Amino acid sequence: GRELSQFAAFLPPEERNRQKEAMLKRFSSADQRLQMLNDFLTEELLYRQAREARLSEKPETRAVLRDLERKVLAQKAMEAELAEKIKITPGDLQTYYDAHNRDYVQPERAEISHILVNDEGKAKGVLERLKKGEAFEDLAKEFSADEGSKDNGGQVAGTVEKGSYIPGIGYSDEATAAIFSTEAGKVAEEPVKTDKGFHIIKVRKRMPERQKTFDEVRPEVFRALRARKEREVQEALLATLRERYDVVIHHSKFSEKKDEKEPDDKDTNRDDASKGK
Repeated sequence: GRELSQFAAFLPPEERNRQKEAMLKRFSSADQRLQMLNDFLTEELLYRQAREARLSEKPETRAVLRDLERKVLAQKAMEAELAEKIKITPGDLQTYYDAHNRDYVQPERAEISHILVNDEGKAKGVLERLKKGEAFEDLAKEFSADEGSKDNGGQVAGTVEKGSYIPGIGYSDEATAAIFSTEAGKVAEEPVKTDKGFHIIKVRKRMPERQKTFDEVRPEVFRALRARKEREVQEALLATLRERYDVVIHHSKFSEKKDEKEPDDKDTNRDDASKGK
């Protein structure tokens, strides 16, 4: 509860409820609750022993506690500033989405199958048999070296997006180019070579690029807008505090200096000329 309460005020209702459900799920079983109790008891018992031994009075412990206090109070000061200055309304979210809707586009996707073989000759042989009308699924079961898909007729799980990882194939510009230049229901004209071998790829389905709706991406929009407002508030607060406490950073102290002992070319030539006189 304490973990969630730190951020609850900054979350929209649906995200707050999701976080709460996830936290409750972590402790849904008796074993998980027992582990949480044991962890709490271990910490409490060690804490009591430390108090009895007066460990908090040791100089090294006091130094650590001062550092922790400094960090906690600094965090609380920032949290208070954010809570006071940031108020996000449903209208703010809609306005941000409208201005940044290109950030919430689902790229073109495809569903594919593939047959993986170990050499180009075999790959071209499989392609020839496909052109003669043999079923892709049957040839996948007979020839494919991809154990994860061969028994399922070569079907690759999920969907493929441009530039994304392709299960059974990996990251491959050539495979991506072949997939998105092949019509749905067709087989790519040429095998694609990767470090796994040669892939014969069938595109089962093509799905065009799609604009995600505001309702779909509302939590993402909230996080993006929240992050932007946090940066603005943090920068403004730190600028104010630097001025209030007269903080000046001399950046020149951190720049690399040329070794003053190292003479430049002109000095070297002048010295050589002097020696020659």
